[in-house]
Amino acid sequence: MHQRILEIVVFLADELNRRGGELKDIAKLSDDLRRQGYTENEISAALSWLFERLEEGRRWEGTTYSGVRVLHEVERRVLSPEAYGYLLQLRALGLITPGQMEATI
Repeated sequence: MHQRILEIVVFLADELNRRGGELKDIAKLSDDLRRQGYTENEISAALSWLFERLEEGRRWEGTTYSGVRVLHEVERRVLSPEAYGYLLQLRALGLITPGQMEATI
């Protein structure tokens, strides 16, 4: 998935979590994303990807998967909290597998 589209998907996932699983004002979110420099095509692709997942019968569960990976002290020195948080978001969205997360760390 294109990096900028992935950024939008992560943003939308955060919004879904914040709003209890509902995105009521997509037009306002789209405007906010355009102001941040994203194109209409990128926003549309991200929304399509997200809605396809929701239409597949998956109810938005947010970032509530069960396993939490605790970083070793050496890993914490190499991986910033922001980078680790981003990996956790990707994992929660199902964009990477646990094995891919381990390989990245």
